[in-house]
Amino acid sequence: MFIVYISLLFGEFMICPLCKKPLEKKGKSYLCPSAHCFDLAKQGYVNLLSVKEKSSLDPGDNKEMILSRRKVLDRGYYRVIGDKIKEILEKIAPKKVLDLGCGEGRIIRYLLDDKIEFFGVDISKHALQSASALDKKSTYAVASVASLPFEDGYFDLIINAFAPLKETEGKRVLKEGGYLIKITPAPYHLYQLKEAIYPSPYLNPETEGIEGFTLVEEWILEDVFQANGEVLDSLLQMTPYFYKTPPHLLEKVKGATIATRLSYCLRLYQK
Repeated sequence: MFIVYISLLFGEFMICPLCKKPLEKKGKSYLCPSAHCFDLAKQGYVNLLSVKEKSSLDPGDNKEMILSRRKVLDRGYYRVIGDKIKEILEKIAPKKVLDLGCGEGRIIRYLLDDKIEFFGVDISKHALQSASALDKKSTYAVASVASLPFEDGYFDLIINAFAPLKETEGKRVLKEGGYLIKITPAPYHLYQLKEAIYPSPYLNPETEGIEGFTLVEEWILEDVFQANGEVLDSLLQMTPYFYKTPPHLLEKVKGATIATRLSYCLRLYQK
């Protein structure tokens, strides 16, 4: 189950994840008319997950994984993505934007604009503790993507980068005519890294369409990323190769400096 964390700034548009009725803040708790109660955590978050929705006691990336990921992102790993989304925002002028699976908030921080209200949700509380510490303008904070605690049609735009998406829920919380930006690896993403590891490197699969949405436009965004030492180790840990590749193949890049192709498929859809 993919889980996300929702902050206290969510208010009138927040709904009970159990009965879908409006939530009202009373003291240090949120209550709905059906008497479901969600207490505030000491960090300032309200946990809207029922026990049956939790896949573990601490789902998502842990603190070490977040710190490792930051080493890569600090080197501009998402730069071309941020630049293209900025262009799109200028054209569609959204007022309320949800980054679904926002991680440590890198894309939101790149896009910050006083004319736009940003919301970030993610599976990892550690990621969002980092995001909210670095960005006090946006709303970060808990829910399942299969049952988002927002009223229907609240957002003008959803950004979904390298994260799960429940199409029916994304469509539900998006306004009629609203937009979805979906970012996935293009076929040649990290190809040189794979060449250094595998005898016969493979291409990533082509991006498929999303049910219930109309494709407006598609871009392939490209850059070159150079990594060695701890940054290369961190880059590997961000990929499925780290977990699926035999150790003796991963050893081939230990101590190496690799310049690899970044190739992202960014698709703009409309509801």
